[in-house]
Amino acid sequence: MSQTHAIPKKTLEDVETELRNAKHAKRKFDVTLELCRYMRKDVPRMQTLAESALQLTESHPELGLIRKARAAWWIGFSFRLQNKFESALQMFQLAFKYHTQASITDTKDFSEIEIDTYLMELVDNIAIVQFHLGNIEQAMANFYHNLQLCEKHQVTGGIIASNNSLGEVWRNAGNIAKAYIHWNTALNTSFRTNDLRRIAELYSNLSSVHEYYGENDKALELINKAVLHAKEYKNEYGTCMSLLNRARIYNCNKDWEKSQLDIEECMAIAEEFHIGIITIQAYISLAETYYSQGDIPNTILQYTHAITLAKETNEKSTIAQCTFSLADCYHKLKQNTESIINAKISYDIALSINSTALAASALQLLADVEQEQGNITECNNYLRKYIAIKEQIHQEQHTNEVREARMRLSLENAELERQELAKKTLELERNLNEKSAELSALALSISQKNSVIEKLSKKIEELSTTPNQSYTERCKSMIHEIEILKNSGEEQWTTLQKQFEGFDNGFQTRLLHQFNSLTGKEMKICLLTRLNLSSKDIANILWTSPRTIETHRYSIRKKLNLNKEENLYSFLVKV
Repeated sequence: MSQTHAIPKKTLEDVETELRNAKHAKRKFDVTLELCRYMRKDVPRMQTLAESALQLTESHPELGLIRKARAAWWIGFSFRLQNKFESALQMFQLAFKYHTQASITDTKDFSEIEIDTYLMELVDNIAIVQFHLGNIEQAMANFYHNLQLCEKHQVTGGIIASNNSLGEVWRNAGNIAKAYIHWNTALNTSFRTNDLRRIAELYSNLSSVHEYYGENDKALELINKAVLHAKEYKNEYGTCMSLLNRARIYNCNKDWEKSQLDIEECMAIAEEFHIGIITIQAYISLAETYYSQGDIPNTILQYTHAITLAKETNEKSTIAQCTFSLADCYHKLKQNTESIINAKISYDIALSINSTALAASALQLLADVEQEQGNITECNNYLRKYIAIKEQIHQEQHTNEVREARMRLSLENAELERQELAKKTLELERNLNEKSAELSALALSISQKNSVIEKLSKKIEELSTTPNQSYTERCKSMIHEIEILKNSGEEQWTTLQKQFEGFDNGFQTRLLHQFNSLTGKEMKICLLTRLNLSSKDIANILWTSPRTIETHRYSIRKKLNLNKEENLYSFLVKV
């Protein structure tokens, strides 16, 4: 569930110079957000820049709600990078509000694909934050929403990322089969786009599924591919994670030499590229490898290294777990004093972070050590605390099992509803396309009929100038009948308008509400343009010339504030 931003070719100094030289609010805003892209290693400054951009939209309303949404998104993204997930969610939701309230005027500087791309980024980040906050159902719904947006615009990177995220959510919900389906879909899509970074990550995820089912040979086959792809892509973090996962599988297979080689390679990469969290994990993996071989002194040494690094970043959960492992190692060596000291430290930290399972394990170890030393009173004290915590754990497990069962049921129902909604959406789109085709056919039919009538009228007028009085009178009678047909054009228009409302209900009301200076004739031209008719066909329907229609189009574009590059039809589709 990660998001990356392509760094532009300009240097940081270039963009900072542009920002200093920016005179207009719009330019200053755009360069400020461009500068945010360079701040992945200076997140506080990223947040400050995004906040200044948001303030700029407050003092310059003409910048519009889409820009306001983008600024709020960047603030939320900076909070997310700092693991301030609740604050991030608030800003993302504010950005979503601005985005959905944006009018045609707010979006005039952006293409439809840009608007939807912004929405995809926004929905994806909302889902990621909800996932971290434990709002699994909401995260799932938003990941599916994002997947639909990505599929609509064929954004393959987004399709891969959404399926990957959905795999993680389903794994978290305990549905490994669903997770496998989404990861496999993401992998197949990655092959088509040669996305090496994603391929490595997805091989690793699929490997974990086979490992879960005890299929270590298949898991090893996939993790080998993950390592190769991560190295080919020069993805240091991905390479390290793949190596650690492979080392774990080797460890399960008791192939300790290969396990140790992978961990040492991982550690070298992590230290070279200063990936501290990976270095800690590498020391823990190395400790587990030594422990599996019964080499307790080396196990203690590696856990001690891991604790030292974890203390630098205040990783309390890691410190508590490693300290407990140290206590267990000292117990095996019969160094009971060291065992008790470390078990007590682990117990205290576990309580402070509400890790009841680890606290219970520490109490059980303390009771065993005291019993071996003949300290029955101390042993009983620890056992009483252990029993109390175990009862709490059983109660929590029961509550969690009930909640997880309800969540799984809810997610399954949500998935069924999503599939049903997708079917209905396809059906509605099919019906809409059919109505659009029927309406365009009707309009073209009227255009062709009126064109024929106009041509006949001109021929009859020519014939009416002949000397034959009887023939002239008959021509004049026919011309009169044609004029009656032309005057019946309002009936044709009423029929066309009524059918159009069934196709796009409220279009004319929305258009007139936003641009009330449009005349009745211009409204008709807008409606026919919305059907993607040519100026010639519109002219035939309205009994006028194509040149007159072009003049009206020019007037319409001015009233809609469209620039030369903007297409009138594309604009009207979004009304």
